Amino acid sequence: MKKCIALCLMLILVLQMTSCIVIPLKKKVNVRYDVSEITAIQIYNLGDQVLRKFEFMELMGQNFMPVATLEADQYADFVAELGSLTFTDTIVIVVASVSYDDSFHGYVAKVSYQNGECDYLSCGVQLYNAGDDNDTYMDHYYCEESEWDVFIKAYLNDN
Repeated sequence: MKKCIALCLMLILVLQMTSCIVIPLKKKVNVRYDVSEITAIQIYNLGDQVLRKFEFMELMGQNFMPVATLEADQYADFVAELGSLTFTDTIVIVVASVSYDDSFHGYVAKVSYQNGECDYLSCGVQLYNAGDDNDTYMDHYYCEESEWDVFIKAYLNDN
């Protein structure tokens, strides 16, 4: 019994010293509605700004102009390529110090739908807005920023 307790204490000590145990989760991010429901896909460049959810929503409510607006015949390709990107999340088991990458930065794609809802997608966070600023859902799955930039820049070169 003493060996079991000593082993458990040793395990807890080792885990604390290594900061945390992280279990990665992977998923594919897709738009919420069928491509036929999409009314616009706009791409914004936040540059070096790093914005949390409410800062981002406030900025989007101002005169923040997209750097590109996709043509309707590009929507299906955009959605298919978005679905091929792998996004990752982490479950933290023992926390010593954690900083989630749950902010908007770099390129952000806004997907608007016929029902007035929209999705904001970036390499660090996805925000699903039901048309009312108070009715939002945020997911913090992330993909490699370089992979996201290659994906987005392919559509910037087309415009």
